[in-house]
Formats: sequence, structure tokens, C-alpha cells
Amino acid sequence: MQKYLGIYAIFYEKDINTDQTIIDKITNETNQYLQGNSKTIIYRYDKNTLAIYFPSNQTIGKLDEQNIEYSILCQGDTESIVLVDEKYINELDLALKFKVKGRLEQLKDFKRQQKLEMRLEKEKEKENKKK
Repeated sequence: MQKYLGIYAIFYEKDINTDQTIIDKITNETNQYLQGNSKTIIYRYDKNTLAIYFPSNQTIGKLDEQNIEYSILCQGDTESIVLVDEKYINELDLALKFKVKGRLEQLKDFKRQQKLEMRLEKEKEKENKKK
């Protein structure tokens, strides 16, 4: 989801008890997702596939309206999870209206963090050259 930084607001999964961001034990990365209206949640399923959690099955019809090809991963009485190829990201945005509030602040924070990391690397290199 990091490649959508600055385009959409990126949300981070948090532990309810500690309010700490959850880090995936396998990938060692934070669990990130996008949020659409009607409380839909869009997250990465694999390299080229997005999974969408629909808390209401009625919302799936929005995908049909945009001619988005999808497959149902699981479906219950009221909720579903569907898989969609990432190439449909623009159509998904039209259908689900991803949240964008805060996206520019996130981008600024990310760039600020990158600059800080680069500065720290340069300082370490200078120290290593002195030794």
C-alpha cells in the first residue's frame, strides 16, 4: 500500500489493547490498508491482488457498476471478502470512494523520515572514514 502514499490516505492496523501499530511477523512490515465508504477495507492479498472486505453484501454491486472483475474469497450472510486485480485500482476508487483526508501530511512525514535516514547514513559514513 506504500505506493499509494500521497494519493490515498493509508491506515495502519493497530492493536486494540496497546494502540501500537501491528507488524507482520512474516514480512516484518506494518499492516496497511485503504478505506472506502460504507466501511469497506482494501488491503494487499498478494503481489498483484487486492482483497476488499465488504461489511455489507449490498455494496458488492458497486463493483459490477464499474465492470470490475472480481472473485469471491468468502461470503457470509452479511459480509464478504473479494479479490480484485490491482490494475482496477482507479475503478475501485470510483466505486468505493477511497478516503483521501490526511494523505498529503502522510507524504510529507514520509519524505521527512527519508531525509532524516539519509542524513544519519551520511553521518555514519563520515565516522567510518575517520576511523
